[in-house]
Amino acid sequence: LAQAAQGAHATEARASVEKLSGHRRRNRASIAAVIALAALLASVIVYRRRSGRTLEEWLTQNPSQARLARPILGRLQHEVVKHGSLLLRDASERLSASPGEVADLLEQRLYGSAASPEHRGLVSEGRRVISDLQALARSSGARLNLRRDPLLSGAADGLDALSRAESAIRRIRKERDGAAPKLIQHASERLATASALLSGMQFKDMEQILDALATTTVSAESLGALVENVASERKLPAPALATKGLPEPGAPAWRVRIPLGDWETIWRNIFANTLVALKDTRGAAPRLTLFGSLVRDAVTAEPVVRFALADNAPGALTTQMIQGRGAERGWGVVSELVRAYGGTIAVAPSIDPQYTKRVIIEFGVIKTP
Repeated sequence: LAQAAQGAHATEARASVEKLSGHRRRNRASIAAVIALAALLASVIVYRRRSGRTLEEWLTQNPSQARLARPILGRLQHEVVKHGSLLLRDASERLSASPGEVADLLEQRLYGSAASPEHRGLVSEGRRVISDLQALARSSGARLNLRRDPLLSGAADGLDALSRAESAIRRIRKERDGAAPKLIQHASERLATASALLSGMQFKDMEQILDALATTTVSAESLGALVENVASERKLPAPALATKGLPEPGAPAWRVRIPLGDWETIWRNIFANTLVALKDTRGAAPRLTLFGSLVRDAVTAEPVVRFALADNAPGALTTQMIQGRGAERGWGVVSELVRAYGGTIAVAPSIDPQYTKRVIIEFGVIKTP
């Protein structure tokens, strides 16, 4: 074009130059788009790695979820950590000594067997447990970040290490003792890594977190103050709450397996209903006494704290009446919450003629030294 702008091939040359320029512009735009997309993906990955909550952060903000998280964490401890640690303890050494035989066992126990679809294997079961825990967190609007969680990262990383060993173990099982030493070494290293990660998990720390967030100390003083607060808020006369059998100051404390908020909600509703009933004692002085005792569950032999709130209010109140109330107010709230935390509630006649009835409540308890 520079030498022969009007030459025979000038039109064709201009079209070719324009085409090449178009390619260049599109390539530049594509490269810019790829870079932008890569930057976006990188920022999302970094954000997801750094954002999200740990187990402790989530339960601190949602202590009522500890009741539902406890059995899921129990499954993780039993199915993944306990069984996985026992299975993997010497697996890497045994795989090197007897590749075919050990690969048979590991493939079935870790990854399941096509011949037995009901047996999904430890890896699948572990991922299911973690998925259940993440789903529980999402139900309360939270996202768990397993990678930065000091309590759960071991399980997640251990399961990942076992997944990376799957193809090697399946090949060793097929090739038996003729498997390449490098393949056996690769699988052994993955098994050793998984074993170290799973055996290093501290479930005592998890139990301490759950107990700290989802338990409340039983205190005669705090319950007495709660009666006074409810009476003041409802403008009701408040007899002094007498207590018998509850821990005295300086004595070993009782801790019930309920977060403080739900514990206070239960007793606020109990006291409010009782104080309303005590407005008419037919001339007798109103009496309100809370009895407490530590007993053992007849079935599980676990420690249980039993409360019996006795009053001399007239009128009928039965277990069926409490359990049949709607869960939106009063006794219905009490019944639903007590049941939600594995407790029981019932109404029984008084064994003391000073009272007309007893409301008996039992909760699981941790007795601290």
